[in-house]
Amino acid sequence: MMDPRPAARAFYWLRHEHPGTETAFAIEVLDRYWRLGRDLGEPAAVADIAPLLGLGVDALREGMESDLARDALRTAVAASLERGVFGSPFFFVDDEPFWGSDRLEQVDDWLGTGGW
Repeated sequence: MMDPRPAARAFYWLRHEHPGTETAFAIEVLDRYWRLGRDLGEPAAVADIAPLLGLGVDALREGMESDLARDALRTAVAASLERGVFGSPFFFVDDEPFWGSDRLEQVDDWLGTGGW
């Protein structure tokens, strides 16, 4: 199983230091992992995404190892656990939790009807 921490830390560092780049980063991470089957568990593999964002590889690598990134990820994980999140994917729609890709049809139903 891939260690998700390098990519997650990079995401939060980008959100703080380069707002607006984190979405493109997340899309690229998901594409590389799920479509291309790449292991992004090593910081070097994650840092290779930097040029696509207009950033230097070293900057992203240092950023994902920073205290800011580590603290932001810890805070996000703690907030998720407090809210009852477990597993992935996990969605909240109007404070209603949905867990699993097999629940996406239920999310569509919820959005279409305004709830149960």
